[in-house]
Amino acid sequence: MQQIPRVTAILCAVLLVAGESRGQDAADGQVSPPARPTAVVIMNCLEIRLAGTASPTEIELAAEGLAEPVRFTVPKAEGRITEIKACPVVKTTFHMLAFAIEVTSNDGSERSYYLALASVDYKGKTISVIRAESLRPAIEKFLSVKEDYDIAGMSNSGGDSVYVVLSRHTRLPPAAQVTGYVYVHDCPVVLGSGITGPGKLYEMHTDESR
Repeated sequence: MQQIPRVTAILCAVLLVAGESRGQDAADGQVSPPARPTAVVIMNCLEIRLAGTASPTEIELAAEGLAEPVRFTVPKAEGRITEIKACPVVKTTFHMLAFAIEVTSNDGSERSYYLALASVDYKGKTISVIRAESLRPAIEKFLSVKEDYDIAGMSNSGGDSVYVVLSRHTRLPPAAQVTGYVYVHDCPVVLGSGITGPGKLYEMHTDESR
């Protein structure tokens, strides 16, 4: 019981400092730039890091064994990248890195979601690039909506299938709702700058009152 006042005091101090910081930014007329989205995935003990750059629609891919990071842009995207999620697709004959990207329009009125695939060839814990362009992913848009959905996750569900979960939690008394989409691609293969075959998009809706 004696710990409660101390925790409360610490929390108040943190909030006070944060408030002073925001006030100073406002006084200076400066607005902090949005945080750059990042994603980290482990592929057979190899850590691969994806991160947004100063360019609003560009992603940087870095990993041990690369002489320098690989950079690429989301094609025909207007706005800025606001979220990235990634997962490995590791097989005996090929290795892919799959990731989902959210791009928010400049005025904030629309979100677009993309699936991207990059071929990865590595030995041990380092990447060995077979072709100079092999790590530059194929990227395709699968949804554009007005609502802002979280990329709740993505996974290699078996074989070379990949699925992406987009969700939104709304607290509306007397019950909360979770809405969103699940995008499933049963056989995504990089083909030039595209991905073979279309995936399937399923609408998701749950109601806690049921």
